[in-house]
Amino acid sequence: MKKCLFLIILAFLLTTITSNAQVGIGTNSPNANASLDVLSNSQGMLLPRMTTAQRDAISSPAKGLSIFNTTLNCIQTNIGSSTTVNWKCLGLSPSSNGTAIVSAFTCNTASAGTMTAGSVVSGVTQTITATVSTAGTYSISISANGVTFAGSGNFAATGAQDILLTATGTPTAVGSSSFTLNTTPNCSYSRITNPAPLPANITLSAISPFFVASVFDQDYLPYTAPTVSASLATAQAANGTNEGSALNVQGSLTTTGVMLKIPYTVSSSTVSLPAFSQTINVPASFTEDGISRDVTFSYGAASLAASSGNIMVTLQAVGGTLNAKKLDIQTGIGNDYLGYLLAQFTYATNNTTGTANFQFRNIAAIPDRNIADANHVMFYMPVLGADGRTWLNNNLGANYANTTNGAFNPAAQASGSTDANAYGSLFQWGRGADGHEFRTSGNTAGPIATPWTSTNFITNSTAPNDWRTPQDDNLWQGVSGTNNPCPIGYRLPTITELYNQALSWSSFTSIAGLASPLKFSLPGARSGGPGSFAAVNSGAGYWASTFGVANSTYSSYLYFNSGSVQMHTLNRADGRSVRCIKD
Repeated sequence: MKKCLFLIILAFLLTTITSNAQVGIGTNSPNANASLDVLSNSQGMLLPRMTTAQRDAISSPAKGLSIFNTTLNCIQTNIGSSTTVNWKCLGLSPSSNGTAIVSAFTCNTASAGTMTAGSVVSGVTQTITATVSTAGTYSISISANGVTFAGSGNFAATGAQDILLTATGTPTAVGSSSFTLNTTPNCSYSRITNPAPLPANITLSAISPFFVASVFDQDYLPYTAPTVSASLATAQAANGTNEGSALNVQGSLTTTGVMLKIPYTVSSSTVSLPAFSQTINVPASFTEDGISRDVTFSYGAASLAASSGNIMVTLQAVGGTLNAKKLDIQTGIGNDYLGYLLAQFTYATNNTTGTANFQFRNIAAIPDRNIADANHVMFYMPVLGADGRTWLNNNLGANYANTTNGAFNPAAQASGSTDANAYGSLFQWGRGADGHEFRTSGNTAGPIATPWTSTNFITNSTAPNDWRTPQDDNLWQGVSGTNNPCPIGYRLPTITELYNQALSWSSFTSIAGLASPLKFSLPGARSGGPGSFAAVNSGAGYWASTFGVANSTYSSYLYFNSGSVQMHTLNRADGRSVRCIKD
């Protein structure tokens, strides 16, 4: 009976194929353009379902072969050949590595609602019309005047779609009771959120933002701690009186760009990591010259063995240098001390749905943690080290950072190894910035304008040679360390971070330290016994927050001079330099 039924079906199919060269399932009239037409209004068609490993076990898969990948949760087709296989998820652009890009905006007027400067927005929405070049789910973010409008939608590959955005934030435009987004430039800002998953067995880490420091301010003192987010507002009065000299620094990102590092871990076997690139437009209103620039965040393909390391990432402007808007000290730092967001990129971190955001930000300057104290009215700038980490550009307490010193110029760094204006303070390990760290008039590095007396420096020539009793090992660890003297968001580096910084130098000498982006100088040290200064102009020691020897009564530091670079331990009562790293 089964044999007869099979012969009947086979005869039917042969007749259909012979007469129409087509096969219809669920229909007697298959579409003339289809060799196989499956018709149903209640059921779908299942492709073979398999993991990435099972897919890769297919021998010489034909071009056009399709499966459902249960590892990536997408339909995949081999768009390569049987010998050069190239599996791609459908619905994502092969040329953009799974990155869908918003190509056009048309903005409409915001709906009624309350937007008052200094108050959180209430009931304000914004409808935009967006067109995308590739199908996918998009999150869209548009920022201006301290307010961010954000929303999301599922887009077809072509055509326009209206998206409702909801406002969050605290407006900075005084007197604003309504809010309108202009078609140019704000609507060109978009955020990409659907990068393709990574191959199996590799994980990428999140990384800290990259900062440019861009400022113009003539009236910047006294500095008032911010209570709202940073904004592009300029010429905000501090006390209505201009200072002796203006702060004028142009922060930029060139077409060559900067090199960043994303830590990775490969758990087993060798992983072929595909290249990745995202491009986001920075609106003209975010730039000093009024020129909108595209910015690209990208890394190249790599074959990575089972290990841990860093992927080198390039952040660069496209078509010309991006000159970031010069911000005001009072409005360009923000209550999170992160400045103003220029662009946010999203990259995959694993082979499922993991992602991380990377931010490109603009900040006016970095205020000293104790800036409310008249003796610590200091500003620093961020600098990208050769190790790929963000550091302060000067030692804590450097004359270049000190508004009360005649050499004040926060963008300046050591011009030579013996540039005294870059030397800065000498801290006893674990002690806060209470004035003990300032150099007095008795040393060759030169005093600050109003130095504290040397009696505030606690000397101790008796073991364990600490400035405090009992000893405390937990005073300088992390941004929340009890006595962390670094600006908000910064901390003392660990031994490993200091060591990696030295490894990035061209040689183990003070000359190489000066040539590094951090421009290390030779500030010398201060003895914890008699309190005298030593090795000024010839040696340097930079404290670490962690210890090289467990349960030691000493603390670790990086030492270097003209002929060597070493990690040492030293009495905690001794005074050494501090250079802070972004957490």
